[in-house]
Order: sequence, then structure tokens, then C-alpha cells
Amino acid sequence: MELKNETKVGLSGEVSIIPVWAWILAVIGFAVMQGVCNVVLARQHDTPPPVVRALLGLLAGAVAACYLLLIGYITRDARRRGMSPVLWTFVSLLYSAAADPQRLPTMRELRPEWLQLLPALQA
Repeated sequence: MELKNETKVGLSGEVSIIPVWAWILAVIGFAVMQGVCNVVLARQHDTPPPVVRALLGLLAGAVAACYLLLIGYITRDARRRGMSPVLWTFVSLLYSAAADPQRLPTMRELRPEWLQLLPALQA
């Protein structure tokens, strides 16, 4: 009897390596963004209409869930490739914080030497 070491190929194979904790955090992140957009935002003085709040909640929840699933994927993929999952998770979190355009002025004021390390941030 011949044994084959077949691995899943394609999107289903890649999605299957995302750990359970990342899926749980993604659901929690989605629910939190729904609460923020539909409950907290509704109590503000100048609030958008309910339809806009619902769409904003879906969009913000989807972005938060995808971000958390991506962090989980990076952790497992680094382990699968024989690299340090802690290091790659830290690098992905640092890069995502550095790539935020709203944080760039703050980062430039605090640590201008960081810009020499990341050429994409130089204006």
C-alpha cells in the first residue's frame, strides 16, 4: 500500500491553517465593531442614519475580522515555514501600525530614525 503525503492546495488549504483562537477573536472583533457602530455611534449628537450605521458596522467589522484572521494566518504560516511565529507576528503588527497614514505624523515626531528603516514611509 502506497502512502501519499498530500497537502491541501488552494484557498481551502490556506484557510484551514488559521488557528481557532484567530477565528474566535475575529468573531469578537466583528461583534465589537457592530456594537460600536450601532449602539455607541447612535448615542452621539450628530449621528448618521441607521442604514449608514449598519453598513459602517458591517464594513468596520469585516475589516477587523480580516485583520485578526490575517494575524492568525501569519502566526501559523511562519511556524509552517520553520520561522519564528512570535517575530513574524510582531513584524506584521508593527508594519500595520506603521502603514497607517493617520499615524505617520505622530511617528515622524516621535521617532524620525524609524523612517530610515522603512523607506516606504519616507515622504
